[in-house]
Amino acid sequence: MSPVEQLTTSDSGRNVTIIGGKNGAGKTSILEAIRLCLYGGHGVAKRPGREYRAFLQSRVNKGAIRNSPYCNSHVEIEFAEEVKGKQNSYTIRRSWSSTGEDEAFYIAENGRELSLERDYWPDFLRLLIPPGVAQFFIFDGERIQEIATEDSSDQTIVEGIESLLGLDTFKHLETDLDTFAKQKLRSEAAQATQADYMRVVHPCRTGQRS
Repeated sequence: MSPVEQLTTSDSGRNVTIIGGKNGAGKTSILEAIRLCLYGGHGVAKRPGREYRAFLQSRVNKGAIRNSPYCNSHVEIEFAEEVKGKQNSYTIRRSWSSTGEDEAFYIAENGRELSLERDYWPDFLRLLIPPGVAQFFIFDGERIQEIATEDSSDQTIVEGIESLLGLDTFKHLETDLDTFAKQKLRSEAAQATQADYMRVVHPCRTGQRS
């Protein structure tokens, strides 16, 4: 397969692209590369850190490493989004070194770098293409069969719909607010004095004369 492929169809009514091939031909690798590009370690079920770095290192062409031990690899996706008749084009690029380090992430919108602080780029992309929804239109046929037959299939579909509607964002916000409230209570409790404790535990004593 060439480095650049256009996964487009000539018939707008049939907009499904099927990648076929024998076992070991690289079908799963293509899907893995797409998920890696979009979501990094979260897209390939690898924890950030040493395990993820080892994964990236294993995805560098061995022939390229023999020619240059310090070579780099990258995966890049270009796609268009249309909302209310307006079309925006995006370029997503993720690159890393042969050691699995120095990972770089880049997003361009309509040919220009995304006008948003880089720290928020992953969040922007997750809102643009929610991971829970992506699994239903970028998928391995065998995986879809597993989703349909596994005991948690209903929950998987629910999570995908919640991501599409943005409901999962509210759940995360609720969790964050609850965590913040607990931390604030612990902080206030740590700063409380013995006098504060006595006023709370024995409020009637505060009006007594010595």
